Amino acid sequence: MNVAGFVRNIPEFQPVPHSDFLRQTYGIPLQNKIGIYQGMIFEGRGLKEILTAAKDITNLSLVFVGDGPLLPELKQMARNFAMAHRVVFTGLVPFQQLKQYTASADFGFTVISGKGLSYYHALPNKLFEYIQAEIPVIGSNYPEIAAIIDQEQIGLTVDPTNSAEISQAILQMLDTTVYEQFKFRLKKIAQKYTWREEAKRYLRIVESAMNGENLPTQIR
Repeated sequence: MNVAGFVRNIPEFQPVPHSDFLRQTYGIPLQNKIGIYQGMIFEGRGLKEILTAAKDITNLSLVFVGDGPLLPELKQMARNFAMAHRVVFTGLVPFQQLKQYTASADFGFTVISGKGLSYYHALPNKLFEYIQAEIPVIGSNYPEIAAIIDQEQIGLTVDPTNSAEISQAILQMLDTTVYEQFKFRLKKIAQKYTWREEAKRYLRIVESAMNGENLPTQIR
């Protein structure tokens, strides 16, 4: 009997309206778009590449939500690039407040760049958090991340080790026509990638196992 399947760890859907929380809290100029990264500040998350990619894009502000050992180096890079006034490091924030940060950004980064299969096949929760907040995504061109971004047409995928490619993706994201197309798609799918929907897969797997039924090796 074949009852193999997989269930993704997708967060519950909790709608949070878009707001100016980040602009008001951190004094981000109205003319600047906001790109957000949320998560631990480690190597292998494409963070140095993001800073390098954004250094000459003067109408962009970056917000890094989280903490970790790479933080001092990122702060020094921002100073070296003369962009410290455009980069916000929030440190750790309470999880229950995170959605407010996410929903007040214009787009999100999930450019995992670490080596090894665990990175290559990763599907970070932040991708689903961005989708639920209806903000477009710049993500790694790794299989699981790219499958969702490209299939749903909600952002752009890049080589996470290539700062020039990330920079071009940012410039595309700042194009109003391109951006509004992504936003239109996100409004249609924001509630598709939620635990409520994923739980249906889980129940199908369990019910099939209990009933002795065969399932495809993967249930998507």
